Amino acid sequence: MADFNSPLPAGTPIGTNISGKLHGNNLLNDTTGEDAMGLVTTSPGANTLLGRLKAIVTALAARLLTDAGPASKAFAITPSDGTAISPIPRAVRVNAAGTVAFRASGSSADVTITAVAGEIIPVNIQYIRAAGTSATGFVGYAD
Repeated sequence: MADFNSPLPAGTPIGTNISGKLHGNNLLNDTTGEDAMGLVTTSPGANTLLGRLKAIVTALAARLLTDAGPASKAFAITPSDGTAISPIPRAVRVNAAGTVAFRASGSSADVTITAVAGEIIPVNIQYIRAAGTSATGFVGYAD
């Protein structure tokens, strides 16, 4: 492993002169002496910083492309105190104003909101409760 506390010996190059400009040597090594940053290529090593970053960006891009497009399904939702909505919509439209008691798919508690006619609730709703809901005409949008 490199010693980062001792000064470099005299004459040790700290960069490369390219077209009259000094570009620093940025090699970062892991504990085994291997390149920890990864080469800037289309396929950096999987265990390098760039390889891991590429995997994260690829997964995020796939998720954004899936969620960014229009929904492929629209369906009526009838409020129910015990029946879960299936498929879980990515958004729900409220056609007639009133209160909406619902539980989001990642929550453990219900919430109640007041919605206006035509409002779209951009939440993955697992339940729209009959009790506490006065709004009507729910339409779910899902993939």
